[in-house]
Amino acid sequence: MAIGRRDVMLGAVGFGVTLAAGPHLLSAADSVAPRSFKTYRPVPGAGTDQTATLQAALDAAAGSGMPLFLPPDVYSTSRLELKSGTHLLGVAGRSILRYRDGGALLSVDRAQDIRIEGLVLDGGGRALGQDGALLGALEVERIEISNCRFVGSSADGVALERVSARIANCHFADIRRTALVSEESRTVEIAHNHIYACGDHGILVRVSEPGEVTIANNVVDRAATGIAVRRFNQGGGLAVVRGNCVRDLSFRKCVQSSGTGISIEARAWVSGNVVDNAPGFGILVGRGEATVTDNRIRNVYIGIGIPADRSGGTARVTGNAITGAKDGAIRALSGSAPADHDLAAYTNLVS
Repeated sequence: MAIGRRDVMLGAVGFGVTLAAGPHLLSAADSVAPRSFKTYRPVPGAGTDQTATLQAALDAAAGSGMPLFLPPDVYSTSRLELKSGTHLLGVAGRSILRYRDGGALLSVDRAQDIRIEGLVLDGGGRALGQDGALLGALEVERIEISNCRFVGSSADGVALERVSARIANCHFADIRRTALVSEESRTVEIAHNHIYACGDHGILVRVSEPGEVTIANNVVDRAATGIAVRRFNQGGGLAVVRGNCVRDLSFRKCVQSSGTGISIEARAWVSGNVVDNAPGFGILVGRGEATVTDNRIRNVYIGIGIPADRSGGTARVTGNAITGAKDGAIRALSGSAPADHDLAAYTNLVS
């Protein structure tokens, strides 16, 4: 049979990889077509271990600068390592990496320029280890994760440490601990994600050095804490928490700020969020200069909590709509206990 445009061989790579020049799987701005994993002759069957074949395909694609395309299928695999320049993509909801054993499904360590899009990472509820996650990234410069699904993790969904990253338009479901956790990252954008049924946090960002964090337009549905940003040094980078919807939270004794919609201990701007049905605080403010404005909070125990001792920073609370707060709309706190009467009568609060 004659070889057509859809089957151009790359003999220089040494694997006999075929270019899939057919459907426009990349944007018009991309000048290369994606490699198809099918050219690596995977063994059929969702239960067959395809780790070695997948790893070879990823290494070859990264080395050549070509994207690797996973056609719709279920790929049973252990830990896969992504090198600098890896661009891995599939058909959203249909290209499934199913976890076998051995830690994270996808691991990126000390690399740069990583793109992952259109994949399902399915942990199947199997043990990922104490520090496990479906996707783990350490010291990565520029990683972008989009249009992916992370499901069935016995630990975390995505765990980032000391990275610059963008995570957008992803779905997280049935995550035992935290859907998306970022530690000591330099620049992070977390936007337009949908998070459902987490045991601990929906989104957790922790840093001790200045960094830029944007958490915007996400939905967190059922978690112990919806969104938390912790331990920014005073005067450090600004955390923007804007336009998120957090709902149907629950108490869990081992989780900090359990039952709280949005917990902020940072220099932050918290605006335009909706928190609905939280057994703790709608928004809880700790250390750092924080502005909390134009949020909608309903069906909570306390609407907004701020420390009575503001020596660690200044809180500005204005223009928030709070309904159905059982123990006050805005309360000053001594530790975690209310220390004063309801302060909601003040249109603006500066202390």
